[in-house]
Amino acid sequence: MSEKDNNKIDVMCTHTMDGKIIPMKIRLKDEDGMYQTFAVRAYRDLSVSGNYTLGNEVVVTGVDIYAFEVKILVFGVEKTMRITYHKRENVWRK
Repeated sequence: MSEKDNNKIDVMCTHTMDGKIIPMKIRLKDEDGMYQTFAVRAYRDLSVSGNYTLGNEVVVTGVDIYAFEVKILVFGVEKTMRITYHKRENVWRK
């Protein structure tokens, strides 16, 4: 499995009437290879028009990639992570 495939994640989302995407739940593999599901407690849409670079060196261009900062609860501790939706590939990544 390539590094590109390693950062794929499952995301349940909803689409609003005006075309916005709202992430609702994410599913990640833990260190034991078991899937864990986390509800998104809060999110911030980081998508902007034009090109920009995320902290992990992913270049976002126009509306092909949607970026979000989400808060999830992991064993009682709130964690913040960035996730992206790649429209052309139809894939979510962390």
